[in-house]
Amino acid sequence: MALLLTILLPLLGFALLGLFGKRMREPWPGVLASGLVLASFLLGVGLLLQGGARFQVEWLPGIPFSLLLDSLSGFMLMIVAGVGFLIHVYAIGYMHGDPGYSRFFAYFNLFIAMMLTLVLADSYPVMFIGWEGVGLASFLLIGFWYQNTQYADSARKAFIVNRIGDLGFMLGMAILGPLRHPLHLRAQGGPRRAPKEPQLPGPGRPPPLPGSGGEKRPGAPHGLAPRRHGRPHPGFRPHPRRHHGDRRGLSGGPEFLP
Repeated sequence: MALLLTILLPLLGFALLGLFGKRMREPWPGVLASGLVLASFLLGVGLLLQGGARFQVEWLPGIPFSLLLDSLSGFMLMIVAGVGFLIHVYAIGYMHGDPGYSRFFAYFNLFIAMMLTLVLADSYPVMFIGWEGVGLASFLLIGFWYQNTQYADSARKAFIVNRIGDLGFMLGMAILGPLRHPLHLRAQGGPRRAPKEPQLPGPGRPPPLPGSGGEKRPGAPHGLAPRRHGRPHPGFRPHPRRHHGDRRGLSGGPEFLP
């Protein structure tokens, strides 16, 4: 549950500033938004120092709502929340006197919450939620000064381009559908291991017999077992004539005494 709070804290700031932001005087909307992002950053760092965290709850059939904090996602969390906090603090002074002061910080808290959802997601549907949220927040921030026609047009262009990305994202999830654990970023039981490549014959290493995966070859004499570490098998006894210069038995392979 603590991992989920890293997302809920800035999301709470978005809700509070969206509902009551106009009643707050400067710089309290910026202070509230910055403080919630800082709390999310500190909470994420604390969980990372404890070895990471995982949150999972049943959501869709066979697709839980899951978040994962490991070394990679923790690194991204520190970038998103840490740099986001610094930008929040800078914007407290930068946005001073703007009529949409509280609205800006509400949009910015939404952006941070969706970015954290995107980097902490442990399944593609959850990642898609973060992706859509980041697209929405970007549209709102780009078109923040919507009275300016140029800014409004740029926001619409970003919105349309994001819809193209949505199509590719959903197409990828549809392709992964028939596969094992298709929508999980980490399949249950760990990643699949690549099959071992067969060893090539070399000096002191005869080619393996077909079907000799640790069991004896059916129908083969006991003396034909492959050599171990360059020494004959314990059951192998060469014919005495081979040690007296008679090489008549070489063409037909080794001979065995009863």
